[in-house]
Amino acid sequence: MIGFSNSFNAGTHAIDPEFTDQQVNELQTRMEGLLRPMLVTTRVNSEWLRAVV
Repeated sequence: MIGFSNSFNAGTHAIDPEFTDQQVNELQTRMEGLLRPMLVTTRVNSEWLRAVV
């Protein structure tokens, strides 16, 4: 995942990106797919903690 994240950053933050627009869109979709479960889990856990405390 870290290697993919580095590729994503290189493709989106470089002055002269090596990726085409389509490749950047696909990288974005993959990154969102990787991050979404972590974000949802974090939100659910924090809601659960608020309900318990």
